[in-house]
Amino acid sequence: MAKLLCRCGTILRDDDPDESYVMNSWRQFDAVDEEVESTDNPDVTASSLLFGTGVPVRSCPVCGRLWVFWGKDGFATEYVPQAQDKPHADVRAPEKTEEEFVTRFFRSYGFRPDGTRFDGGLYRRESEDDTTRDAVFKSDRKWHFTRTIEMSLKGYNDTDLREISEADAAHLLEEIFGDASLVNDPTTIDVKDDPAAK
Repeated sequence: MAKLLCRCGTILRDDDPDESYVMNSWRQFDAVDEEVESTDNPDVTASSLLFGTGVPVRSCPVCGRLWVFWGKDGFATEYVPQAQDKPHADVRAPEKTEEEFVTRFFRSYGFRPDGTRFDGGLYRRESEDDTTRDAVFKSDRKWHFTRTIEMSLKGYNDTDLREISEADAAHLLEEIFGDASLVNDPTTIDVKDDPAAK
């Protein structure tokens, strides 16, 4: 299961049965029709022949953006819905400044054998564009640089994250460490993890 972080903040998954699509050309459909019609094998179906041939597409149910994976490089092209009342509107996503970005918080989670969910670590993203400011809160009561957020949201690891509010993050720190103000402490970058040193 791969995950993609939409520009609006929604996490899109490739196993979503309603918002994950595969786009095929008419040429592919015609070739499949011919092959299905020319065989007597009941195992040869249109879906079996088309499986893996199309272009993956993710649709965001919140903002309506489409993310199309045209190439094999794993990068998606973003398509933004055009306003109905402005036929010549600029459909590019608006540029966000650092001041407009709101710090985001995440909890990792998993599932026990009985199907119940358990929550794990607390993560913070302070910038949309600068992932060197991503952090995880550790038992030493400090935020430490981590690549987990970036890797998880791109689907490169098995860590599942759910977004929580800053108030929930502060409440968690108050509950466990007795100090909600830790939510805004600066990130500690360990020498071995310093992205500038690589």
